Amino acid sequence: MKQIISFSRRTDGIAFYMNRLERAIEKEVINVRNPINKKVSKVSLKPRDVAGFVLWSKDFHNFLKKWDIFSKYIPSTLSSNKMIPVYFHFTRNSIVKVLEPLAPSLEKSFSQLDELTKITSPDHIMWRFDPIVFWKEDGVLFNNLSDFKEIASYFADAGVRRCTISFVTYYAKVERRMKKYSFDYYKPTLKEIIKTTKELIEIGNQYKFKIYACCNPELLKIPQIFQAHCIDGNYLSTLWKVKLSLAKDSGQREACGCTKSRDIGGYDKEWECYHGCLYCYANPSYKTYEKTVLKNYASPAKK
Repeated sequence: MKQIISFSRRTDGIAFYMNRLERAIEKEVINVRNPINKKVSKVSLKPRDVAGFVLWSKDFHNFLKKWDIFSKYIPSTLSSNKMIPVYFHFTRNSIVKVLEPLAPSLEKSFSQLDELTKITSPDHIMWRFDPIVFWKEDGVLFNNLSDFKEIASYFADAGVRRCTISFVTYYAKVERRMKKYSFDYYKPTLKEIIKTTKELIEIGNQYKFKIYACCNPELLKIPQIFQAHCIDGNYLSTLWKVKLSLAKDSGQREACGCTKSRDIGGYDKEWECYHGCLYCYANPSYKTYEKTVLKNYASPAKK
C-alpha cells in the first residue's frame, strides 16, 4: 500500500528546505535519521510508493515557487493539477513577536492562502492555530489569541472550514528555554482551558468552522470539539482518491489521533528551523531568537 509522506512535524521544511525536498523528489529517495536511535534509513519517493504529501508550515512562499514538482504524483487516471495529492497544515497564529519572531505577516499568510486554494482547493487545507500560549507580564495575564477572529474570517472567506487548536505542551526543554529568557509562562487551569476553548468555538461557529483538538484529550468532552487526526487516512483517501492505511501511528503521542505516515524531516542541526519560536518542542534557533527578539522587543505583549 502506498504511504503518506509528512514534511514535516519535526521542522518547517517547507519554509527552509524546499530545495532539499525538490532534489529528493528528483532522485525519488531520501535518507531519514530516526530521532530516537539515530539510525538512517532510505525512504522511497517513487510515485508507485507515495500516496501523497502532508505539508506543515507557517510560510508556503517557497512551496508556491516549486509546487509543480508534485505533479508526478497525480494518479494516471486524473489530469488536473487540482488533484495533486497534497494536504496543507497552514499554521497561522496571532502576531506576538516574542513567541514567533520571524513568522510572516498576516497579509503574507492571507496572500499565500489565496494561492494555495487556487492550486488545489479549500478542502486541501487545515488551518492550525497552534499552540495557544498564556503568560504574565507585571502580574497581568496575556495570551496569543488576539487575532484569532480576523484569521478565522479570512480563512473562512477562502473556503477553509477546518481548524486545529492545541494548548502548548511544556516539555522540560521548553520550560528551560522560557526561563532562560525570563518569559513568565502561565499554565492555565482546566477550567480556564475549557472557558477559552468555548470562546473559540463561538467564533468558529460564526465562520462555520469545525474545530479539532490536537493532543488535548481533556477538550473532547466539550460539545463541538472533535478529535484531531492531523494525518487522517480516511479523509485523505477520499481527497486523493486512493486507498490508505487507517492504522494508528504508533510513533506519536498517546493522545494523537493520526494514522500512519512517514516523516522525512529532522530535529538535528541539519534541519535547523529559523523561525526561532519560543515555545517550539523541536529545534528552534537560539541565535535567531536572541538576535531578533531580545534586541527589538522589550515586552512580551508587544507585537
